Amino acid sequence: MTAEERMMKILSAPAEKIALIDEILMGKSQDHADGQKVNNRLLSIRESCQYLNVRYTKLYRIIKDGLLDVVDATGGKMIREESLSEYAHGLRKPTPEVLARRAAANAARRERYQNRPGARNAPSTGHIA
Repeated sequence: MTAEERMMKILSAPAEKIALIDEILMGKSQDHADGQKVNNRLLSIRESCQYLNVRYTKLYRIIKDGLLDVVDATGGKMIREESLSEYAHGLRKPTPEVLARRAAANAARRERYQNRPGARNAPSTGHIA
């Protein structure tokens, strides 16, 4: 559906649907089909860091791993509060692919560190330091 078609549907929607759309846009909870409450609140990157008590770099790593629902808004990235809550309670875990990628990156980093000039076990260059 194009943005224009979506806008036409919204403009032609009945009053009760418009009220639901307003609640979603204001971040109020909605009742799910199975009776559970759905929280549609979006938090900024700063608010998300405070929510999880992590630094920006850790939050971006979590986002890169695909563990949070991110929405690209006009003011920047926004994160669903529900996905932050699930992550904080251990309900969202990294996939095996993510764990393998992290292990490969750590191995490469370790190898670069061990082979740096001046390292104790660095390969000999033939001269005395």
